[in-house]
Amino acid sequence: MVGLLSGCAPIIHAPSPDNIQPPQFEKTLTALESGSVTPNSPWPNDLWWRVLKDPALDRVMTMGLRPDNPVLLAAKAQRQWTSAMVQLRRSALGPQLGLSGQMAPLEFSKHGAFGALGLGHRFYDSGTTGIGLRQALDFWGYHHDLVQAALGEAAASQAREADTRRLLAATLVNEYLDWGGAEKIAALLHQQERLAQEQLRLARQRRSLGLDSQLPPQRLERQLQGIIERRIQWQKMATDSRLALAQSAGLGPDQLPIHAPLPSRETPVIVPAQIHLDLFAHRPDVQAALELAKASEAQTKAAQAAFYPNISFSALLDLDSAHLATLFTPGSIAWQFGPAVHLPLFQSGALHAHLHGAEAQQKDAVALYEQTLLAAVRQALEALNDLDKSQQALASANIAWNSGHTSLKLTSVRVGLGLEGRSPYIAEESAQLQRSIQRTQAELSAWKAWSAWQTALGGGYGQ
Repeated sequence: MVGLLSGCAPIIHAPSPDNIQPPQFEKTLTALESGSVTPNSPWPNDLWWRVLKDPALDRVMTMGLRPDNPVLLAAKAQRQWTSAMVQLRRSALGPQLGLSGQMAPLEFSKHGAFGALGLGHRFYDSGTTGIGLRQALDFWGYHHDLVQAALGEAAASQAREADTRRLLAATLVNEYLDWGGAEKIAALLHQQERLAQEQLRLARQRRSLGLDSQLPPQRLERQLQGIIERRIQWQKMATDSRLALAQSAGLGPDQLPIHAPLPSRETPVIVPAQIHLDLFAHRPDVQAALELAKASEAQTKAAQAAFYPNISFSALLDLDSAHLATLFTPGSIAWQFGPAVHLPLFQSGALHAHLHGAEAQQKDAVALYEQTLLAAVRQALEALNDLDKSQQALASANIAWNSGHTSLKLTSVRVGLGLEGRSPYIAEESAQLQRSIQRTQAELSAWKAWSAWQTALGGGYGQ
């Protein structure tokens, strides 16, 4: 009879995360690797920024990634909560032991039912105490599935905590680079501003001597004003980046250094040789989405198991007496034990609604997992492409800077020989400063592309 009624449990139609295949991207990866980057390195570790050997950045990262950073504390609290839920779900599979006791003085009415039996107007200092045992018999795996769901959510929470650290590390590195890059460009513009002021002073002297018209000073004044406005903008960007870094690191601004130099090393191009095989194992967001999908699948199985009979075993040892004086005597002992079966026959569609809701959540979790896989591939390939293009742009900026440096030295020689005046040298030096600004911007773009690449690889997760 039980088996017949249990056959009414519906079949699960939601997709399983095990059936989702990772997207293929080997051909696209090969095409990107044919550029200026090639796979030549092991997978980066979780302290990937230390390859820069920048002590200032290392100090900032140590402070920003400390365990009591509010961002990391929130993720840790979520992980602790899911771990507690695992213990809670497991407790349902173990024995449940309880102790109870009650003292209830009473007196029956003379005209009531007990009064008709001659028990009215008598005082009873009654009491009861007992110990009960209950053990669930999980024949259909209901509690087991709930435990598996809780374990999946705990694993997902742990991966999300790692992903929070991955994204926080990327934010800290990028804000540090923005800060250092803006300061360096502002300093170069300040030098360019002084040259423009000197060039304007020389132009005004020439005009006062009748050697030039009014046009050159006016043009130089506009150029000077433009340089000043750009310097102010970059100084503001440096301040904003420093304050943003302090907030992300969970620090007060005074806990950061006043200045942040850009790293002096060349951008390390780290491309693991087996990226197409290992990418998904090193992405904590992918692992979190997979574990959540598995947890949702276990929840659906538990909702299906709820259609089957709930079988348990219970035992009770009780002491019950109308008078406290005889409560602990052998005559007050009462006991019972045996199995109990609860079979859900009709619950107005509650079980079906629960199952359909669990199936919908499983479909959503599996779809989210597939989307996360696709996003991970896109982010990795975009980051690799940006890294390649930023390296090319930086190489071009270096060529232009080296050429300008040679030209500046030749102009300096001509000035020293009296073949050129001071004004042409100032113009050439100002142009070289502009090339330095462009090279710094290219360096900053290359550093940020490198940071995005490290982040796309998983930030060292799984190493």
